[in-house]
Amino acid sequence: MKRTRNIFKNIFAVFGVVVFCLIAWLVFISTWSIPSHQLNTYLFQRQFRDAMRPLHPAQSMLIAEAVEFGNFGNSNHCDYFAGEFRSSSLAREEVKNAYRNAPNLSFDGSNYLPVDVYFLDEGDLFDRWPWSGWLEKYFGHRGAVSAEGRYVVFAMSSMHSHAGDFRCW
Repeated sequence: MKRTRNIFKNIFAVFGVVVFCLIAWLVFISTWSIPSHQLNTYLFQRQFRDAMRPLHPAQSMLIAEAVEFGNFGNSNHCDYFAGEFRSSSLAREEVKNAYRNAPNLSFDGSNYLPVDVYFLDEGDLFDRWPWSGWLEKYFGHRGAVSAEGRYVVFAMSSMHSHAGDFRCW
């Protein structure tokens, strides 16, 4: 009787270890790339900030920084956005000219990415996804957003492998 109890105890112990290892493996498989994507997001924002710093017009002021990461398309891939909301009393063409030749490398340094400038009151940029939530997210605590002289300058690095990150599925 005692021997049978020890055998069952060992079987349940081994079964418990196997189940624990299986659960740990599943968690690792589904989340191993999360730290790398977080690092890439941080690096992309830092690279963007460093590349834009000398280009900002002296008559402009930082309102808020924006950084986004996720799947903003129709397939399994990861996209990175980094940008700044700014305010300036300059004419629109002067602001756009300031960023015309912006050298912004991607987070991995593999290619140059175009930098775009949009004024808050032009077009329907903020009616489209992923930008649709930016005004509320970055200005929500500031009350109503006056669009006069305010713009967003941003870069996007897209179509990176999701590498198992569930946020990009």
